Amino acid sequence: MTRSLTASRLLIVLLIFVPEARGQSRDARDHWVATWGTAQQLYRAPVPARAAPSAPPPAAETGSATAASPAATTSPATSPAPQPPAPQGRGGPQRRFGIPPALPGISNQTVRMIVRSSLGGTRVRVRLFNALGSPAVPVGSAHVAVRAAGAGIVAGSDRVLTFSGRPSATLYAGATLVSDPVALTVAPLTDLAVSLYLPGETGPPTSHTFGLRPTYVSTPGDFSGAADIIGLAATTQSYYWLAGVDVAAAARAAAVVTFGDSITDGDQSTPDTSGMWPALLARRLQADRRTAHVGVVNTGISGNRLLGDNNSGLARFAAHALTVPGVRWVTLLEGINDITA
Repeated sequence: MTRSLTASRLLIVLLIFVPEARGQSRDARDHWVATWGTAQQLYRAPVPARAAPSAPPPAAETGSATAASPAATTSPATSPAPQPPAPQGRGGPQRRFGIPPALPGISNQTVRMIVRSSLGGTRVRVRLFNALGSPAVPVGSAHVAVRAAGAGIVAGSDRVLTFSGRPSATLYAGATLVSDPVALTVAPLTDLAVSLYLPGETGPPTSHTFGLRPTYVSTPGDFSGAADIIGLAATTQSYYWLAGVDVAAAARAAAVVTFGDSITDGDQSTPDTSGMWPALLARRLQADRRTAHVGVVNTGISGNRLLGDNNSGLARFAAHALTVPGVRWVTLLEGINDITA
């Protein structure tokens, strides 16, 4: 045990400097920097099994020989709220193999996801990513706003997101979808609400399952621009197709990406408190005017390993670290799952 802990400490003290992107001028008025981001799982987990419907009574008793359909017995309004997988202690199955269950799909519902900015800016854009190469996902509408409390948003802060000027788009298999910029002044350390309306059956979503911030899944309908989501089918702690939120920030602004496993992801921190260490780092950076131009993006994944699976640190490093908008530094905290697995 002592050797394992010692080895893991040797792996965490690593800071990678990322050269400035070619063609990006420090004299520019502003540029895009990620104020928030997450690491999407790059594997397809088994779809949760739906409960089999009960056998219908005999036709003579009901007056009908038609069996109840599975969809009717598991509608979003009546089915139990899907919850994220329960975190297990280090060394348990989730930590050893890093494969939490897939989330159920969305159909004619709105998901409102809560994220926290680390860096301020005057314009905002949202990045979506269909990482799993699943069937194309139609996005009926999308909005971003400042969160008030719960699923509510601050009056006057709602902005309609468009994609190449259109209010709807298709998120194709393996593709990234970047919204058009919207004018919205975002202060550092502010909760934002990103809402997506998915009009059709999506299948298992690309997700970050262990997000530790609430996501509100509505009953059927488009509530993406609603002041609050009253009718809820579920509340989870996962992100659906959401890869990042960027702000147009001053020329000197940059981001540090915290790349790692469950320790970085936030294991054991209290949900909806932004208590994971990257969030604490963001607060410390904002408290000092000398570092207030630096944003923090958390791309930890619970159970992540450097090697051994298709969600490994090596497999995802380019997508989750090097290509994050505005990245200048990367911290690496990986390896304990390779040692204990």
